[in-house]
Amino acid sequence: QNPSVPSGPTAPLTPSAYTYNFGTKLLMNGSRGDDVKELQRFLNKALGLGLVEDGILGPKTIGVIRQWQKSQGLKDDGIVGPQTKAKMLELAKGFK
Repeated sequence: QNPSVPSGPTAPLTPSAYTYNFGTKLLMNGSRGDDVKELQRFLNKALGLGLVEDGILGPKTIGVIRQWQKSQGLKDDGIVGPQTKAKMLELAKGFK
């Protein structure tokens, strides 16, 4: 056992602050839930925004997604599908 890695009851119970779970479904205007909160959390961290992390995907967040998709060379349709999620997770690995 590696002594530098906590184990047992002292091990952290939450994932890293920069781990995201966007779920498996497409996220689009009107989507709701924890996966949308994760998306909002990512956008706030990646872009230094102050989006409300309410789990409701509305026009303001869609606008931000479209701009971000365009900046990343993705189709800027405002829909968060497999390609957009993969790019987001790839970028999140570099967060500090």
